[in-house]
Formats: sequence, C-alpha cells, structure tokens
Amino acid sequence: MLPLNDLRNATISEVCARVAFRLIERDYWCYRHLYKEPAQGMGGLARQLDANGWAAMATWVRAYAGQWSIFYTTAAIRDGIIDRARYAASWRHAAYAGYKATRGDDPRVTNRGVISPRSIAGEQ
Repeated sequence: MLPLNDLRNATISEVCARVAFRLIERDYWCYRHLYKEPAQGMGGLARQLDANGWAAMATWVRAYAGQWSIFYTTAAIRDGIIDRARYAASWRHAAYAGYKATRGDDPRVTNRGVISPRSIAGEQ
C-alpha cells in the first residue's frame, strides 16, 4: 500500500486541493493582515488568481473559503477534500461537499432543475 502523501496515484482534485492549500498558507504568511477574517483573505487570493489567469486554482481556493469556519481549519478542509477525491468523487463533489453533495454529474442540471429534452430541442 502506498503512503497517504504519495502523489503517484493522486487524482487531479487531490493535487489541486494540495496546491490551493499551499497557496493559501503562503499568502497567509505574507499578508497576515488580510486574514483577520480568513474567508475574506482567501476570497481576495481567489480574485487575484482569477485576474492573473489561474481560474482553476481560484475555484479551489474559493472551495476552502466557502468551507472555512473557526471550528473547521484549512488543514481539516484539505483532508476532507483529499478523502472525497480518493473515493472517486467528481471535482465538484470533492471541492464543495455540502453544497453539491446531492447533485449528480448530469450536465442538464441547472439552478432551475433538470432541463427536459423537449426544451433543448425548442419544443413546447
């Protein structure tokens, strides 16, 4: 069995979660004053990444910001994301467990529900 920190068999979700964790950690050590409210500090980092063309990493940093609480640290969030990624969860289930937990990977699913095939074809 491979050690838990071995990345040879890691999913892309696990790798992105680990990289996002290190980005947050580095940003925190460089700009502590922005992290008086950690979710806002992570949100600022996500906006900066997005503006610089790193939209995928910004998404993962936002996942951390959305799950952060005083009782749930970034390390605990990372561990949860890695566990979900290792159990073959899709990236959206791994990153946004509570919000996306009941949604499938059906591309027809929108905020308004499932689009019927008739509405896609333009029928009434």
